[in-house]
Amino acid sequence: MALQLLPNEQVIFPAPYVPTEPALTLITTGRIINFGDEGRVEMPLGKVGFTGKLTGRPLLVLGIVLALLGAPFVLYGAYEWYSVRGMPTHEEQPPPPGVETIDPFDVRVKAVIFAAIGAILIGAGYLSGKRIRYLVLVRGDGKMMKVKAKDEIQQTQILMTLQAMVQGAKAMSGA
Repeated sequence: MALQLLPNEQVIFPAPYVPTEPALTLITTGRIINFGDEGRVEMPLGKVGFTGKLTGRPLLVLGIVLALLGAPFVLYGAYEWYSVRGMPTHEEQPPPPGVETIDPFDVRVKAVIFAAIGAILIGAGYLSGKRIRYLVLVRGDGKMMKVKAKDEIQQTQILMTLQAMVQGAKAMSGA
C-alpha cells in the first residue's frame, strides 16, 4: 500500500502520517484514498459533492433472533426448577420401593443447563445488537465511497477533515 504523492501534495489524515504504517483511509491536500471492501478507491477533493455520517447496527436482527431463541430456554429452565422446588432428592429421602420416580436433583441439573443455554443465547444477542458500525459517506464524480471508522471520534475526525479539505479545494478551484 505504498502511496505515491503528487507534487506539492501533503497527507492531512491520519496525522501524523507514517508511510511505513498501514492506513486504510488517507486524506491529502488533493484527494481522498480509501482501501476498503471494493479495493482502492480514489477521488479528487474538488469533485466531492456530499459528505455525511452513517451509523448503524449491522447485527441487530441477529441479536433479536438470538434473544428470542434464548428466552424459551430460560423460561423452561425456570419452570423445571420451580416444579421441584422444596422436594428432597433421592439421597435425602429415598422413594418407596417399587415406585419409579424422577430424582429432583436430575431435574434441577436439567433446569440449570437449559437456563445457562438460554442465558448464553441472550448474552450473544445482546452483544450482537450492541455492535455499532461507523461510516463516512463520500459521494462525487459518479462514485460513492464508504470510509470505515473505528469509533465515533474517528468518524467525526474524518468527516471534519474531509469537509475542510473539500471546501479548501473548491475555493482554490474557483479562484
